Amino acid sequence: MPSQLTGSETFVETGEERRRAWVVHDRSRHKILRVEGGRYAKVVKRSADPASHVWTIRNRVVWRHLSRLPHPGLMRVYERVTDRDGDEGFLCEGLDDHPLGAGIHPAAMTLGGFLLTCERLAEAAGHMHEHGFVHGDITPGNVCFRRDGTPVLIDLDTSVRIGKGLRYPGERGGECVILTPACCSPEQAMGHPVYPQSDVYCLALTMLSWVSGAYGMVGPGTGGTDQLIALCRNGAYPHWSVIDRRLRHGPSLTVFAQALDPHQIDRFDNGAEFADRLRRVRTGLSKAAFSSVLPSDPLTPVTVRRDAETMTF
Repeated sequence: MPSQLTGSETFVETGEERRRAWVVHDRSRHKILRVEGGRYAKVVKRSADPASHVWTIRNRVVWRHLSRLPHPGLMRVYERVTDRDGDEGFLCEGLDDHPLGAGIHPAAMTLGGFLLTCERLAEAAGHMHEHGFVHGDITPGNVCFRRDGTPVLIDLDTSVRIGKGLRYPGERGGECVILTPACCSPEQAMGHPVYPQSDVYCLALTMLSWVSGAYGMVGPGTGGTDQLIALCRNGAYPHWSVIDRRLRHGPSLTVFAQALDPHQIDRFDNGAEFADRLRRVRTGLSKAAFSSVLPSDPLTPVTVRRDAETMTF
């Protein structure tokens, strides 16, 4: 998240006090505010509008879930707030965002460090799975980092109960599915219900993005939304040659190949099982292998930021 107080000035009220705040991201459904004192706020735009009702409710549910079931790999949340416009949301911790394509990603400096970061992220997803939820939109853009390098899952707004579909009321009636075209599982791309294995697929896409520099399926030759969804639907990961060249470690490649299996039943059952396999590979490394530097080269695929889109099935 940005470190400077930038953007239009507003304020948030916690019920006990008012604090100055600045808009740092203005998205289609949410505003991200930098709040005086170092915290941030995620606020639902037009909270009182019936068209935003589903997102207002989900914001409350996410806040309640994160308040009751904290985990080191999930975003820390604090008080509920309202802003100058009367829109509601919650205070949360400030985190660092390491964009792809800006040099070597901090999560992929060494083989051991990469596997450890992946293990921690899979554990965070496993915590959600243990309590009956699927995140539903794990992408490079929805993983931030604390200063100590801990990966943190954010944007749980699309999370659903295991076995449910990512379907929400459309603004013009009917139902729609929200997904990130470049970083979704085959079953999501087909509009099917999601399970922990769906998150496992997206975890692997996100983790490998740190190595390849490419946002999920995005790369040279990939076109618009339809082509990216087709790649996800078919489980056709296009960057294996880059990953092979940079990881250069057979056991690691085997683990990621299983996590990215097009067939849901053949992936790891949940984040905890994925984390356990990563841990076994990491602890089996020699000291030299653990500290081996992952190479980078000018052949990094084109990087494009892809946010979640609304699709109708």
